[in-house]
Order: sequence, then structure tokens, then C-alpha cells
Amino acid sequence: MRFEVCVAGRFDMVRRSARMLFVIDRSGSMNAPLDVTMPRTRWAAMQGALRDTLPLERQPFDLSVSPDQTMVVCMEADGVCRVFDLGTGRQVSSRRFESIRARPVAFHADSRRVLIDWQPGHPATFWDVRRDVVETAPAEEILQVDSPAISRPARVIAISTPDRSPSTTSLYSIPDGAAFELPGMRRTSPEQMAFSPDGLRIAAGGPDNRIDLYDLKTHQRLGSFIGHTQEVLSIAFSPDGSRLFSSDYDGVIWVWNVATFDDLVQLRGHEAHVRRILVTPDGESLISASGDATVRIWSAPRLQPADTTR
Repeated sequence: MRFEVCVAGRFDMVRRSARMLFVIDRSGSMNAPLDVTMPRTRWAAMQGALRDTLPLERQPFDLSVSPDQTMVVCMEADGVCRVFDLGTGRQVSSRRFESIRARPVAFHADSRRVLIDWQPGHPATFWDVRRDVVETAPAEEILQVDSPAISRPARVIAISTPDRSPSTTSLYSIPDGAAFELPGMRRTSPEQMAFSPDGLRIAAGGPDNRIDLYDLKTHQRLGSFIGHTQEVLSIAFSPDGSRLFSSDYDGVIWVWNVATFDDLVQLRGHEAHVRRILVTPDGESLISASGDATVRIWSAPRLQPADTTR
């Protein structure tokens, strides 16, 4: 597995109206060649440096970044969790969970514990990555976990339904584990869903290549993000809720305007499906894990005020 920071270079990005080639220079600025027509907007790019290669035995199943942005945990398909230092790229801890296999993982607010498992009516299982200790905690602790599958304001979690297909998701209230009903919501896996930062909406992707956005209070579908040509695999909101990021089997990462449901730009670079994406807590970086055995860090595209010159 290679762990990369995408900075200088040429990137092929696609808008709904036209294909454009962008160039990121070494100062971190993203520009279009003068002979390419583009709206009078510019995209901010954060300067970074190439990271070390992080070896994994298998493709990553899930990712989570610690709230203090010092570590990233990778869950492999065979149940092995590896923790890497984001500053040095060095593996700092690893553990195999034989009974859990591939499950979503998420850091606690203390940036020390990782939520490994929880089922309604039971305590939550955490892995303390610094002490390498697995321990249980009251289900209430889940509300301190940073995960797109958890809504802290609504006190709801999206997890796989134990007695159904692994690809089926149910919503449960925390901490009592009572079923939370959202009539009309599509049934997908937890990795294909994400709560908005305010906890009032939930986005759900699926095999029909679209993403639906639902209001948790009114139970209404607010609209759909349409454009993917393959099954949507992962979804993430920006911390301010203004942008939605999604990935699919094509290896393309889409960036959407949540207010208008319009696609803003597509990020291309992976050579296989993008299994998981997430946004760092500061909203500046997007991390993607792909079947091409790479984890990459991108500058999270952010629309800036219109320029007056080209």
C-alpha cells in the first residue's frame, strides 16, 4: 500500500459541461491552462509532502482519522487493524480481530480508542491503540465517536442488521438500541451512508448509482445526487456540511454541492475502485483508500470567490 499526498502534478477533472485539465504547481495553486475554458472560480489546494509507503497485507476495508489528526486506522478485509502516524507514516500499532473480520472502525473523541463493535443491547467494544487493550464501555460512549455512520445530535447510529444480509443497514437509537425508523429510506451498507455534521440529514448511496438525501425529522427525501456510472461505495460530508464527497467502482471521487445537488468536480487518479473516503476534521484534506492498494491524501476541493481575471 502506498500512502501519498497529491500536490504538484497534472490532474484530469471532469465537470458536467466539459473535461478540463488542471495543473497543481509546487506552491499548491491549482490552475487551468489558458486555452481551456472554465468558470471564473478557482480551487484551493493545500501544499503537502510525499509520505512513506504503508504496507498492508490486504486491501483496506475502512479508515478513520483521529480527531487530533495525528493517526489513521485502517481495517483490512481479514480483520487486521493497523494504525499509522500521519506525521511520519510509521505504523504504531496493529491487532487482528478474529471474531469481527471486516467492520467499520472509528476513533473516539479522545483520539486514543477506536470503536470496533457494538450491537443493540450490548456495551460498545473499543480498542485502545496506545495500550493495545480491548475493553468494553457503556453504549453512551458511542456518542463520542467520530464517524459518518453516527449522528450525535439525533443520537442515532447506522449499523449492519445482525439477522439480515451484511449489506443491509438499520438505524438504532443510542444508547437504548431501539430501532429508529425512517420510512422510505433505501437499504444499503453502513459504508454507503453518512450523516450530515448537524445530524439532521442522512445521505445513502447504492447499486443504482445515485445518492439520496433524507431529512431525519420529516422523513422526507430532499433530493438525489445523480452522476455516478457505477455503484456508490462510500460517502462523506465536509465538516461544514456544504460539500458531499462520494466514490464508486470506477475509481472516481465526486465532489457535490449539497445545497444545489450539483456536481462540482471529479478527482481521478486511483486505478481501481475507491472503497472508502473520509474528510479530516479541519476539512482541508480528503483521504481515499482504493483497491489499487493505495491510500491517498488530497486537498479537499473548496470553491473560492470568483476571480476577476483569467
